[in-house]
Amino acid sequence: MIGTAGLPSWSTAQLAALTSTQLHALSTAALNAIATATIAGLTTAQVQGLSTTQLNGLASASLDALNVAQLTTAQLAGLSTSQVTNLTATQLGNLSTAEIGALTTEQLAAEAV
Repeated sequence: MIGTAGLPSWSTAQLAALTSTQLHALSTAALNAIATATIAGLTTAQVQGLSTTQLNGLASASLDALNVAQLTTAQLAGLSTSQVTNLTATQLGNLSTAEIGALTTEQLAAEAV
Protein backbone atom coordinates (compact mmCIF):
# COMPACT_ATOMS: atom_id res chain seq x y z
CA MET A 1 0.00 0.00 0.00
CA ILE A 2 1.30 3.46 -0.87
CA GLY A 3 1.94 5.59 2.21
CA THR A 4 0.68 9.13 2.61
CA ALA A 5 4.01 10.92 3.10
CA GLY A 6 4.76 11.90 -0.48
CA LEU A 7 1.24 12.08 -1.90
CA PRO A 8 0.50 15.74 -1.18
CA SER A 9 3.33 16.73 -3.50
CA TRP A 10 2.22 14.52 -6.41
CA SER A 11 1.38 16.33 -9.60
CA THR A 12 -1.76 15.74 -11.63
CA ALA A 13 0.41 13.95 -14.22
CA GLN A 14 1.84 11.61 -11.59
CA LEU A 15 -1.63 10.76 -10.30
CA ALA A 16 -2.90 10.32 -13.86
CA ALA A 17 -0.19 7.69 -14.39
CA LEU A 18 -1.87 5.41 -11.85
CA THR A 19 -4.19 2.81 -13.28
CA SER A 20 -7.71 2.48 -11.87
CA THR A 21 -6.55 -0.70 -10.12
CA GLN A 22 -3.63 1.11 -8.47
CA LEU A 23 -5.87 3.99 -7.41
CA HIS A 24 -8.41 1.51 -6.03
CA ALA A 25 -5.64 0.12 -3.80
CA LEU A 26 -5.07 3.47 -2.08
CA SER A 27 -6.48 3.88 1.41
CA THR A 28 -8.92 6.66 2.17
CA ALA A 29 -6.17 8.34 4.20
CA ALA A 30 -3.90 8.25 1.16
CA LEU A 31 -6.61 9.73 -1.08
CA ASN A 32 -7.28 12.49 1.42
CA ALA A 33 -3.54 13.27 1.54
CA ILE A 34 -3.52 14.10 -2.17
CA ALA A 35 -3.87 17.81 -2.90
CA THR A 36 -7.40 18.76 -3.96
CA ALA A 37 -6.12 20.35 -7.17
CA THR A 38 -4.56 17.01 -8.05
CA ILE A 39 -7.74 15.08 -7.14
CA ALA A 40 -9.61 17.31 -9.58
CA GLY A 41 -7.44 15.93 -12.37
CA LEU A 42 -8.57 12.32 -12.01
CA THR A 43 -9.80 10.77 -15.23
CA THR A 44 -13.29 9.33 -15.58
CA ALA A 45 -11.88 5.79 -15.51
CA GLN A 46 -9.99 6.54 -12.29
CA VAL A 47 -13.02 8.14 -10.62
CA GLN A 48 -15.22 5.24 -11.64
CA GLY A 49 -12.64 2.84 -10.19
CA LEU A 50 -13.04 4.27 -6.69
CA SER A 51 -14.93 2.08 -4.26
CA THR A 52 -17.92 3.19 -2.22
CA THR A 53 -15.70 2.90 0.87
CA GLN A 54 -13.13 5.24 -0.67
CA LEU A 55 -15.79 7.73 -1.74
CA ASN A 56 -17.54 7.68 1.63
CA GLY A 57 -14.20 8.27 3.34
CA LEU A 58 -13.27 11.31 1.28
CA ALA A 59 -12.97 14.57 3.13
CA SER A 60 -15.34 17.30 1.98
CA ALA A 61 -12.54 19.18 0.21
CA SER A 62 -11.53 16.07 -1.74
CA LEU A 63 -15.12 15.27 -2.70
CA ASP A 64 -15.67 18.90 -3.70
CA ALA A 65 -12.64 18.64 -5.99
CA LEU A 66 -14.02 15.61 -7.84
CA ASN A 67 -16.07 16.00 -10.96
CA VAL A 68 -19.09 14.17 -9.54
CA ALA A 69 -20.56 13.87 -13.02
CA GLN A 70 -17.81 11.28 -13.60
CA LEU A 71 -19.28 9.02 -10.91
CA THR A 72 -21.38 6.05 -11.94
CA THR A 73 -25.02 5.98 -10.91
CA ALA A 74 -24.16 3.24 -8.38
CA GLN A 75 -21.42 5.42 -6.89
CA LEU A 76 -23.80 8.37 -6.61
CA ALA A 77 -26.41 6.22 -4.91
CA GLY A 78 -23.73 5.07 -2.47
CA LEU A 79 -22.79 8.56 -1.29
CA SER A 80 -23.87 9.41 2.22
CA THR A 81 -26.64 11.94 2.70
CA SER A 82 -24.14 14.37 4.24
CA GLN A 83 -21.91 14.07 1.17
CA VAL A 84 -24.83 14.79 -1.15
CA THR A 85 -25.82 17.74 1.04
CA ASN A 86 -22.28 19.11 0.68
CA LEU A 87 -22.30 18.97 -3.12
CA THR A 88 -22.17 22.41 -4.66
CA ALA A 89 -24.86 23.82 -6.94
CA THR A 90 -22.38 23.51 -9.81
CA GLN A 91 -21.71 19.86 -9.03
CA LEU A 92 -25.43 19.09 -8.87
CA GLY A 93 -26.06 21.06 -12.04
CA ASN A 94 -23.52 18.95 -13.91
CA LEU A 95 -25.36 15.70 -13.17
CA SER A 96 -27.33 14.07 -15.96
CA THR A 97 -30.97 13.13 -15.50
CA ALA A 98 -29.92 9.47 -15.04
CA GLU A 99 -27.45 10.51 -12.34
CA ILE A 100 -30.08 12.61 -10.57
CA GLY A 101 -32.42 9.62 -10.82
CA ALA A 102 -29.82 7.45 -9.07
CA LEU A 103 -29.94 9.58 -5.93
CA THR A 104 -32.07 8.10 -3.19
CA THR A 105 -35.10 9.76 -1.63
CA GLU A 106 -33.10 10.22 1.58
CA GLN A 107 -30.23 11.90 -0.28
CA LEU A 108 -32.62 14.26 -2.07
CA ALA A 109 -34.57 15.05 1.08
CA ALA A 110 -31.34 15.97 2.87
CA GLU A 111 -30.29 18.15 -0.09
CA ALA A 112 -33.61 20.02 -0.03
CA VAL A 113 -33.29 21.04 3.62
